[in-house]
Amino acid sequence: MSSMVKSSLWIFFCSFFIRIFSFISNPIMARNYPKADIAEFRSLQALILLVFTLIPIGSNLLYLAEKKEFRSKYWNQFISFSVIGSVISIIVLLFISGGMYQKVPMLNLIVILIPLTLILKNIYTTKLTEKIDFKKISLAQMIHHTLNNILIIVGAYTLKSIEILIASLIFTEILEIVVLAVYTKKYTVKLNNNKLIIFDRKTQNFTFFVGLSTIIVNFALQLPTILAVNLMGSELAVEFQMPLILIGVPVVMIVQAVSKVFLPLFSNNPENEFIQQKIFITQYIYWFVGFSIMYFVWWFAKDITYLVINPEWKNSILALKFFSIFMFINILQNSLSQIALIKNKPSVQFYYSIFLLIGRIISLYIGFKHYGFYGSVIAFTITDSVVRLARLIIDLHLIDVKLVDYLRYVKIPILYCITLISLSYLLASINIKEYMSFIIAILLSIFIYAFIDRKKLSELYKSFVKGFAKNG
Repeated sequence: MSSMVKSSLWIFFCSFFIRIFSFISNPIMARNYPKADIAEFRSLQALILLVFTLIPIGSNLLYLAEKKEFRSKYWNQFISFSVIGSVISIIVLLFISGGMYQKVPMLNLIVILIPLTLILKNIYTTKLTEKIDFKKISLAQMIHHTLNNILIIVGAYTLKSIEILIASLIFTEILEIVVLAVYTKKYTVKLNNNKLIIFDRKTQNFTFFVGLSTIIVNFALQLPTILAVNLMGSELAVEFQMPLILIGVPVVMIVQAVSKVFLPLFSNNPENEFIQQKIFITQYIYWFVGFSIMYFVWWFAKDITYLVINPEWKNSILALKFFSIFMFINILQNSLSQIALIKNKPSVQFYYSIFLLIGRIISLYIGFKHYGFYGSVIAFTITDSVVRLARLIIDLHLIDVKLVDYLRYVKIPILYCITLISLSYLLASINIKEYMSFIIAILLSIFIYAFIDRKKLSELYKSFVKGFAKNG
């Protein structure tokens, strides 16, 4: 089995393992910790994810996007930019965090400690990504999240306070870095003989477009979770935060298993024909799988809220329903997101990130100010979906694929989606129970279109496995 296939499987297994554990710990946390503590904890988690992606200022992507034989000249620059990014992060966080996290103990120490430790995390993960050694990255993440969830569960039945949440967060972050350090012992991660900074045209483009767009897009992804506390108040914000976090699970599990290996794969094979082949295969599968998950979340939002979040959080039901829509579009679009980097069009990512950030923040505020919680959820969903669909069309254009050709290629999965909706509502209208309506509808839809397009499905499966094995 090739390294590409192994890496994809490891990423999928890691994501699956982590999310299963989260499904156990989330309802326990939601039922035992105070709402305000959960809101601040989730907000701080989002802040750590934001800092982790901001620190390299795009230099890690510049390093990984370069061909193997020329890559080492950018290693020193990656480390230098990471140090600069860490210092900037500490200054900014010290300035803004005081008013945001008033209940967090030892806040100033945490604000200084997190960026400094995340420099090492970025270095180790970038080196392992270069080697396509996602097994070690996955194992480190599994150790981190397993222990973190165990500590959260223990705290839920003992202290039930924000102190245990923060302690588990910081301790497991440091533990993951230690594990990564052990895994990268055989690789060289220190400075080499090249210049500390090579500010050539490619560096300028990546720093401005990719680095800045990475900052902006991660603000767009994490700020709603952070700002919801100030906008809605801790009690209501958590009913927005938890569905938003939960809805990201399928995206991580389905898309990351493939898209993470697309950057090194396409960097070594940048021809349009090769990229089109891989993209079409994954898009065909994502339409079937992604829509099925979206419709499952929409259909059973009430039950999911009861089991995985908290049965008393009624607002989360509507949030789950609508967030599942942009979750599906995110699954389709996210797998194409590396194309702009491969085609040396970092400006695409830059402008996309600006529109995503502005759209998400404005829709959140306007929706809530004028129409309350439901207004913010609906406006947020519409804006996010429109921006991501526009990006999908642009990415297809970069590999010379017209929208009409794309739709023609995925016409069978689209018909499957229409059939699934029609059958489920038809069965429900004749008083068949909801869960039975869904099960019968999805089985019939899969059977019908697997039979109609059985030759194509067989070809896709063989092409997907053999293609990655050959080019791994």
